[in-house]
Amino acid sequence: DIGSWIGPTVIYAAQLCKHVYCFEPDEIAYPFLLSNLKMNEIGNVSPHAIAIGTADADIQMASHGGRIGDSMTSMVNLPETDDVISVRSVKWDTWHEQSGSPVIDFIKMDIEGGEVEVIPDMIDYLKKEKPFLHLSVHGRYLRASDRKEKLERMFSLLGIYENCYDEKMNRVSMDDQLINKAMDSFLSFLFIP
Repeated sequence: DIGSWIGPTVIYAAQLCKHVYCFEPDEIAYPFLLSNLKMNEIGNVSPHAIAIGTADADIQMASHGGRIGDSMTSMVNLPETDDVISVRSVKWDTWHEQSGSPVIDFIKMDIEGGEVEVIPDMIDYLKKEKPFLHLSVHGRYLRASDRKEKLERMFSLLGIYENCYDEKMNRVSMDDQLINKAMDSFLSFLFIP
């Protein structure tokens, strides 16, 4: 679960999966994630207070909603605010290797616009392993000047998946119409090999 926030999807996934790895770099949300795991007596989750990003480095994050912890904290197109945090970012391949290369069957990614940077960085892994991918797309949070280009690139790379479904489980084509819709919306997709 990349972008776990306070853990609603982590808690659900923990009931269905043998093991869940979750990533939440927001310093306000992360303690709530840990608390929710403890309150629900969930022991098959490995939480990480890091961002999955495009570099093994410290990065800046801020919330598009105005307050750290509000589920809109992002690493891209940071809004003008004094409420900026520095977090540790780790590339997917780095984390995966350092964690002993666990088998990952399903990835949920909800990272407030960062998906257009992280998916291209993860593409070799996705091509090789083909996990199911639940992806939330936040086109509205991207800089208008290169929004369409970044979405086109990401969706083009995700063409490695044979099937793409929208929130209503309708099969969709990753065409210009979909990209145009994604530019000013918040959409979710399920990619299935």
